[in-house]
Amino acid sequence: MADSTGLREYRLNSVAEPTDEQLQALMEKVGEEARRQSANAKAALGRMMQETREKILVIRRGQAVGVK
Repeated sequence: MADSTGLREYRLNSVAEPTDEQLQALMEKVGEEARRQSANAKAALGRMMQETREKILVIRRGQAVGVK
């Protein structure tokens, strides 16, 4: 894994092209962040789905009680 000092030396708005090592380090950081955000989104979706299932059960129970 490339060290982060190369990233500190390079700015995206720099006139010079990044070295292969800097580009590799940048892409690794982008990949790590994308995986982290994906995991967070998946967890949030799971929580929302569980809450929705629970609300549906409450509604169904209320309808079943009202039918009797």
